[in-house]
Amino acid sequence: MIGAAGVALYTSAGKSTQPKSMVAAASNLPATPPPVPAATTPDANTPSTNSMAADSSAIPAAPRTAAPAAPAAPAPRAQFNVLDTENLNALVKVKSQQPSSHLVLGLMYARAGLLAEAQSEFRQLVKENPDSVEAMRLLQTVQQWQRR
Repeated sequence: MIGAAGVALYTSAGKSTQPKSMVAAASNLPATPPPVPAATTPDANTPSTNSMAADSSAIPAAPRTAAPAAPAAPAPRAQFNVLDTENLNALVKVKSQQPSSHLVLGLMYARAGLLAEAQSEFRQLVKENPDSVEAMRLLQTVQQWQRR
């Protein structure tokens, strides 16, 4: 309905189901409802529209072989962060100067709000330093932030 100014719905009795202001706004619609076709009685040559109801064998039911499947879960909500210029420049600088420093990269990612990346760096830090209480504390802190 491109360019339509409004919509008017009519019942079979010819009464509009929309407020008068909406009907009047539809300047390209006729003032009266379209004619409703008169009911006709089928003659002997016209098949009955209810013939399927009388013959239940017309459409055989398919046997149910398995329980109906539940719909799949929706995809996770998409999330992203927009970095300001300062954080972006700092991350680029650290990644180029200290690409293997999981501590520094983890802290920079956490500061920028990139928690998944920070968690990944801190996991690697814990893996390389399994006895470090600080590395484990940093990882646990970021994991708690992600749950919020």
